[in-house]
Amino acid sequence: MAFVAAGGASAARLRGEAVRTRRRTTERAGARRVQMGLPGEAGGQGVVVGGAATAEAPVAAQKAGTDMEAWRRLWRSAGEEVDYIVPAEEIEGAVPMDVEGTLFVNGPAKLERNGEKLKHPWDGDGMISAVGLKNGEVWFRNRFVRTRYFLVEERVGRFQFRGDFRQMKPGGWTSNAFIVKTKNPANVNAVFWAERLLALCDSKPPHLIDTQTLATLGQSRLGGALDEAGIGGAGGFTAHPKIDPINKRLVGFSANITDRALNFMEFDDEFKKVSSRSVKLRYLPFVHDFALTKNYYIVVDSPVDISPLKFLLGLRAPAQCLTYDASRPARVILVPRHDASAEPIVVEHSAFFCFHFANAYEEDETGDIVVDLVHNDTLSFDTKDPNAAVYDVNFDEVPSASLKRMRVSLGNGGAKSTLAFRTLGDGASCEMPMINARLLTSRHSIVYTGVRVSAGAETSGPL
Repeated sequence: MAFVAAGGASAARLRGEAVRTRRRTTERAGARRVQMGLPGEAGGQGVVVGGAATAEAPVAAQKAGTDMEAWRRLWRSAGEEVDYIVPAEEIEGAVPMDVEGTLFVNGPAKLERNGEKLKHPWDGDGMISAVGLKNGEVWFRNRFVRTRYFLVEERVGRFQFRGDFRQMKPGGWTSNAFIVKTKNPANVNAVFWAERLLALCDSKPPHLIDTQTLATLGQSRLGGALDEAGIGGAGGFTAHPKIDPINKRLVGFSANITDRALNFMEFDDEFKKVSSRSVKLRYLPFVHDFALTKNYYIVVDSPVDISPLKFLLGLRAPAQCLTYDASRPARVILVPRHDASAEPIVVEHSAFFCFHFANAYEEDETGDIVVDLVHNDTLSFDTKDPNAAVYDVNFDEVPSASLKRMRVSLGNGGAKSTLAFRTLGDGASCEMPMINARLLTSRHSIVYTGVRVSAGAETSGPL
């Protein structure tokens, strides 16, 4: 699940429409208690909205004493689509009067159909939720992303398509064999740019969402910037594009599995593509996120490959066919943004994987590239048993992932570039790092993450 904040005229119009909707009680809407707070950093401030439309917030836990019931509650299917103003008595604290705008959230929400539950939640259909703030009031609306896949499955009342992580078509392997196109659930992230809201999913084309009604307007090729998707995977868009606050650019990439390449592209504030360049990878382009600085795109080319036979024969989903070779090095690639003829800088390191970056910036004093990321010793997003549901995962078998700072020292005068890691905070297992978005590509001092803590604990301590 990921979110994007929007403000300005579009958000004000959205919020204005919400005021005219009828109020609903907490019980009818299935609302959770809303908590308001103001974490601040370097001239910017954010609003933390606790609670979710789809599930109760789980109690995070370390491997000893994991609250499995809370974990399973996290992955319940969303209920009805609603539209209401949160009653004042359900708000803990005070909503700041000077904070106005809309928070858009996207994540997998349809995890069950007529008693059939997905074995992996990341195959679930996405839902866009909007939390509007104005004049001290909080308003909420949610809508499923109505992809063509969602509409077909709604009509027949059961899951019908192959998913990337576990889901198979009905009928066993004979119905799945050689079906290489998988469902686009539009369930990973949302981005608001140039007065447009997009629902995103890795390696899939985005879906355009109406910012006021949250209606799905259709699939988008971003003005022709994305090719028609094929077997090679070209035509999709990253689920984690970056908004460059200095140059006013939306920056993202499209992965091509056949060519083992990433095609970076930048869009101006009218959503016109203004630049692009490609970079070749050594391994499978299983790249979920990247980092951005003033002069570089930064990716981790991890030793991931795929053994496609079971996928082609309809026995496994593609993600279940991925392999990770810890004996081979990872490659950190710095791709120059502004000179398409300049060669990428490649620095090798012992194997590691990175799902998410917090931020990166170029240090004026040393010329080093500083990157904060969540470091994984291996690739893991599933259970060891390919037939067991993720909801029953054994957390003793889940590798930890920690927030680390990667420092890349660029070689001068022919010297070799080097990199080094150091752990940030107490090394607690964490994921989904983020910073104040206004500081992207610049020096930051605070990183927010979700952290695994002991069962019943209030906090894991400061990072």
